[in-house]
Amino acid sequence: MKGGNLINNSIEQTNESRHRNRLEYLKNIFCFKYLTSEGELVTRAPFLLSLHDISYGGIGLDSNAKLEIDYILVFNFEYKGIIREFKAQIKWSKILLSSDRNANYKFGASFIELTHDDVLFLNDILTHL
Repeated sequence: MKGGNLINNSIEQTNESRHRNRLEYLKNIFCFKYLTSEGELVTRAPFLLSLHDISYGGIGLDSNAKLEIDYILVFNFEYKGIIREFKAQIKWSKILLSSDRNANYKFGASFIELTHDDVLFLNDILTHL
């Protein structure tokens, strides 16, 4: 793959087993709905997710939204003017910063229900990093 920085897997190995190396990918996206671990669909005003790495298998992200392990996030990726909807299941989370009024969380999530076209879309992103 061109250029992209491989993320050191040994740093973030708490409660995850990564199958593919991730590349640094800094992008903000909005999540507009998610499924809880009990299967409840939650639709609300979009909230910000900050992506920091990506692979064919999943993403690493930060957010001030407290999300639980096994939640399924639904969000859109835009690349080269093409928008695709993706789903990713949260596999691990940890708190990065907490104060009386604010908290920030770090998550690892695996893509689920990928289609052939989704993989081609991801391939276009990953080969150009």
